[in-house]
Amino acid sequence: MADQLLAAQDGSCWIASTRGILRCKSPVAPDAQSEPVALPDKEVTSLAEDRKGRIWAGTRDGELWWRPESTWQRLTN
Repeated sequence: MADQLLAAQDGSCWIASTRGILRCKSPVAPDAQSEPVALPDKEVTSLAEDRKGRIWAGTRDGELWWRPESTWQRLTN
């Protein structure tokens, strides 16, 4: 079940759920052009994109993650 959907500036679609995040590079052919599930052990509850096209994710546990390039990184204090 999808908790959040995000249409990104680059045309891709991000789907957040209790099992992580899925990125579909093309909404027309999601199975053929999907990336593996990111953050599979996290219950992702929110998605956002900043002006630079970076994707941000919040989890039920209060963690904040971002994807500045192609790797997810957790923000810490």
